[in-house]
Amino acid sequence: MTDTTLSQALAEAYASAPSAEVDAYMDQAANSDELIEVTYRPYLASDTRAPSMDPPLHLVLHDVEADAFSVRGRASFGDYGNRQFPGQSYDGQTFPGLIA
Repeated sequence: MTDTTLSQALAEAYASAPSAEVDAYMDQAANSDELIEVTYRPYLASDTRAPSMDPPLHLVLHDVEADAFSVRGRASFGDYGNRQFPGQSYDGQTFPGLIA
């Protein structure tokens, strides 16, 4: 991913006094070089039986900062502009009908 894509965050989350469990996960995220995928499933206060958005948003977490008092992270869509299109390679081994 490029820095310009990551700088355009869709959402920013901040929590003060996070639980030890959340703090441990965010600390791992802050020190990881891997992409961290986040699924956002909003619920309505009037109906908590199921998410109100189907399908849910799939985001990538980045710019994570964590300390003893707070955690902060930014989430954005993936770098779709630099993806290969089509996403699947059409070759003779996978699609033998392509070979004459």
